[in-house]
Amino acid sequence: MIGRDGTVSRREFFRMLAAATAGVLFVPPGFGYSKGSVIPLLQPIAVSRNGSPPHNLEKVLELLGGIGSFVGGDDIVVIKPNCQWRNQGTTNIACVRRLIELILALPGFNGEIIVAENIHRTPADSEGWTVVNEINYDTEKGLRNYNELVAWFHDAGYAQVTKCHLVSTDRGGRIVTGPADGDGYVHTNLVYTSVTGDSTIMTYPVFTSSFSGITIDFRSGAWKHGAYLNRHVRFINTSVLNDHGSVNATCSVKNLMGVVDLPGNEFGELPGGYKNFHSILTRGMGGALGMFMNSIRRPDLNIITAEWVGWGSRIDPAQATRARTVLASTDPVALDYWATKYVLYPCTPEGHPEKEYHHPDNDFTHLWKYLHTCNDEGIGTLNENEMQVSEFDFNAGVDSGNCRYITGDAAIYYNYPNPFNAWTTLRFDLVRPASVSVTIYDAAGRQVRSLLAARQLPSGPHLLTWDGRDRTGRRVAGGVYVCRFIIGGSSYYIKLAASQ
Repeated sequence: MIGRDGTVSRREFFRMLAAATAGVLFVPPGFGYSKGSVIPLLQPIAVSRNGSPPHNLEKVLELLGGIGSFVGGDDIVVIKPNCQWRNQGTTNIACVRRLIELILALPGFNGEIIVAENIHRTPADSEGWTVVNEINYDTEKGLRNYNELVAWFHDAGYAQVTKCHLVSTDRGGRIVTGPADGDGYVHTNLVYTSVTGDSTIMTYPVFTSSFSGITIDFRSGAWKHGAYLNRHVRFINTSVLNDHGSVNATCSVKNLMGVVDLPGNEFGELPGGYKNFHSILTRGMGGALGMFMNSIRRPDLNIITAEWVGWGSRIDPAQATRARTVLASTDPVALDYWATKYVLYPCTPEGHPEKEYHHPDNDFTHLWKYLHTCNDEGIGTLNENEMQVSEFDFNAGVDSGNCRYITGDAAIYYNYPNPFNAWTTLRFDLVRPASVSVTIYDAAGRQVRSLLAARQLPSGPHLLTWDGRDRTGRRVAGGVYVCRFIIGGSSYYIKLAASQ
């Protein structure tokens, strides 16, 4: 409800804030709010739908500032797919192929790319590495598995694209103290104890590039000739979106299980009587992976390839829906929350016994416990008011990636620039003539400025400029503001970030 002074009620303002959060503000690297600001820095999530897997991948990277925002010219890039399962259980091969192409195309790139994964199976070179996938393969290039993907780049002259099979210590891998010992797994003295009293330790791989001979210490960086190098190692976590019995859903966070040492797989133990990350069970697994990201390494970028979503199985195409979606974020917890709530849950058929277990807000689920214990370790956010979701739909016929709402009456776009200093432009397109109101509110729900008040406008595109001033002409303080559009009786919201 809006008061006479233009202030909205507390309940209405938080509804507006939540609605706006579902879409607008992307804060680029290096931008933040000053100390004392009432709105925290939000977590960007990019979503692209209904394009081909490579096109969806390109779009989410564009929405996040481009692959150059995450990878430098001399970097060693470790890409971790999911190769443990076939079909919908395998990270979409066309997406990873396009990701590698975009990295190689970076101006002046002279680094290397290693596709690395521990499938916790014998032999290590099996499943997604070798099978002929029925779905989720690269239909454009005819690449059916990850061995074919790496070979395709080699045949094209890119010897700097290689692979590495990480091997657990019960399947032939070695326990090492560091890169001087050769390849294997480092077992640290960092202990995670779950609420049930089960304990595990942090482990991480050490592996050598077959291209450069550089050893990758997953925790400490690139190493060669007895010393660490002044080169960055980047870690891109590329996963799937499927039902999973032990945690109800598998996506970004759980994909890190393919990095750690996991002897005995589901019910195995590590030396010293510690359980492995899988046998510590649901609550412990999420917390242990959270501690891993805090103490060993956190992905520089997380990508979920939800071309196919397995709502009933990780391998049976008959129990999967083609969602034609790719999602990406630097925050794996927020990404998994949003992906399960807005992609996996809707894809799960009504009446299916697992459907309510695919909703991350249901606190009786393993999914809820798993994500919350990871979040308890300081990883990411589970609050939608702290997420900025930029969405693009190729089916909408929009010629740019900045459209927030597309309805039968209007299209509302992100403002530009955002964040802004002196001014920002608001765009909306009307399908038919309509009465339009546009109002700016501050973080307390107070009306700052009315830009349009119930004005009848013709169909077509319309632009408004806000100069960052309130109704008295004073410059507003830096922070987040909500812009409310009322078009033909329907309300739409976007967030604006003033950087002063």
